[in-house]
Amino acid sequence: MAQGNPSFALVNDGSRAIRELYASPTSSNDWGEDRLGRDTVPPGGRMTIRLPEGACSYDLRVVWANGRAEERRGLNLCETDELSFR
Repeated sequence: MAQGNPSFALVNDGSRAIRELYASPTSSNDWGEDRLGRDTVPPGGRMTIRLPEGACSYDLRVVWANGRAEERRGLNLCETDELSFR
């Protein structure tokens, strides 16, 4: 299993704010806590998401301001500096 630094910049290329972000290791069946907390990422904005060193393979779920959710699974976050959602 790949190990490293899975932290990345979340980029909002959409027209609505990103209200929530969940990131969990692919091996987990639980999304865990909202990584944005009280923050949101406005359209055109970006935010650094810090994840613990170790596992590289993650599943991500973003929830937009209108409640629509989008998931990406099995991402190797150690090989990317930023991820865009639109």
